[in-house]
Amino acid sequence: DTIWLNTDYTYRLTIVDPVTGNVYESEAPGMSSLSLTSPNPSIVSVSFYTESMGNIKFNSTKNGKLYEAKYMFHYYEVFDSNPTDTIEHVLEWTLGSAVSETAVGGEAMVIKFNNWDFYYQLQNKLEVRDDVTRFPGYIDLIVTCGAEDLNTYIDVNQPSNSIIQERPTFSNITNGIGLFTSKYTYRRANYKLNNQTVQLLIGGEYTSSLNFQDYWPNFPLH
Repeated sequence: DTIWLNTDYTYRLTIVDPVTGNVYESEAPGMSSLSLTSPNPSIVSVSFYTESMGNIKFNSTKNGKLYEAKYMFHYYEVFDSNPTDTIEHVLEWTLGSAVSETAVGGEAMVIKFNNWDFYYQLQNKLEVRDDVTRFPGYIDLIVTCGAEDLNTYIDVNQPSNSIIQERPTFSNITNGIGLFTSKYTYRRANYKLNNQTVQLLIGGEYTSSLNFQDYWPNFPLH
C-alpha cells in the first residue's frame, strides 16, 4: 500500500530482538513518480511495424537508480471445440534495463529494443494449431525502478566471469545481513497495436502460422 508513503521521506526499519536485546536498523528512501516521454502516454496505439529500433524514454525518478521495462501483451484464443469461450493470455516481453548516472532524478533515460522481437517471442512461445483462432488485445507498458541499494545488491550478486569466484557480501542492515530498499512501478495500460502491426501479426513471416485475426468488434479494454 503506497497511499500513505511520502516520496520526500526516508523510512527507517528498526528490529529489536526480544531475547538478546540486539537492535537491527536500516533506511530506505521514498521514490518520486516516473515521467514517461516515449511512447507518449496520451496516444492510443503503439507500433512494432518498423525495422528500426524501438525505445522507451522517460525521466529518472528521485532516489531511483536501476530501471527495467517490459510490455505485457494480452491476446485471446477461441477453440473450434468451444467457439463461445474466449480465453485470455498474457505474453511478458522484457525490453531491457538501464542505470542512471545519479539518483537525483530528472535524467533523460532510454531503453532500446528490437521491434521484431515482438514477433519472435510469439513465434517461439505460442503453439501452432489449426483448431484455434487468436485475436490481439491490449498491451501494457511497465517500468520498474529500484533504489541505489537495490542496484548495488543486484550488481554484487551477478555471476562472475573471473576465476576468483568469491563475491563480497552486500548488506544495508546495521548489525545484520539483508536488504531494506525501495522499488517503484510505473504502469501505462491499454495501448492498442496500430493497424500495420496487426496486419504484420496476421500475415508476417514469423506469426502467420499462429492464426491471428483482426480485432473483433467487441474488443475488450480493461
